[in-house]
Amino acid sequence: MSASAQAMQSQMQARNTNERFYTYALSFLALGVGASATQTLAIDAQSDLILRKMNQFSDIAAAGTTESTRVMPNATVLLTEASSSVQFMNIAVAIPSLFGSGGNPFILPIPVLLKAQSILTVTVTNYDAANTYNIRLAFIGVRRLN
Repeated sequence: MSASAQAMQSQMQARNTNERFYTYALSFLALGVGASATQTLAIDAQSDLILRKMNQFSDIAAAGTTESTRVMPNATVLLTEASSSVQFMNIAVAIPSLFGSGGNPFILPIPVLLKAQSILTVTVTNYDAANTYNIRLAFIGVRRLN
């Protein structure tokens, strides 16, 4: 093995000891017509999260879905970093615009660092005229152990 390959392998091993793939998830279940719900995502005390992607899976009243019947919820989301009260967007945006289609996650333009013990406030609002949704949001990234 060349010296550069050995150096790269050594760097990867060192990196792998303190970084792990990780997903935080929130579920907004039985979100009725016109309803809003707020939940908090608390980053644990032992690690930061480098948020890289977000994804969603939604259904209507727990009905089964297939690739061709994937649900794109008529719902918005607003993300706020609680300690600073800084919002990630100027207004709530449609969930598929920020969380992808379920099969294709939304890749953030730049990674977002959520420090250990930080709290992300997530507000979801159903603006559909008829459907009650179950919406599951995934916050995908790298957990960096402190």
